[in-house]
Amino acid sequence: MISSERISKRVRQLGRDISEVYANIDTPLVLVAILKGATVFSADLLRTLNIPAELEFVRAASYGAGTKTTGRVKIAHMVEGSLAGRHVLLVEDIVDSGRTIDTISDTDSTTRAFTASCPGSTP
Repeated sequence: MISSERISKRVRQLGRDISEVYANIDTPLVLVAILKGATVFSADLLRTLNIPAELEFVRAASYGAGTKTTGRVKIAHMVEGSLAGRHVLLVEDIVDSGRTIDTISDTDSTTRAFTASCPGSTP
């Protein structure tokens, strides 16, 4: 079991790292949380940033009612408005095949989208 202290410490470190990488951008960083699993983590991460940032949500599913992926990603809700020219950080709770992130990234090819993962085993 990973302690809450260890998780909090890692989230704060990610916030510092992200803030450093995006310190000189001219528009607020857009964190896009993939619902529902990434919601709480995204909010926690947003609070640790020391740069201007916005939080948006996307609802995507590839599992349907089961626990095994169908191989097809369904987008039920996408960010309203264009993200063209914005710096976007996609926040996902489970990255297995990468199809969900690929599908969302391909939706607006003018968006500069990056992904970050925070495996539980990372110190």
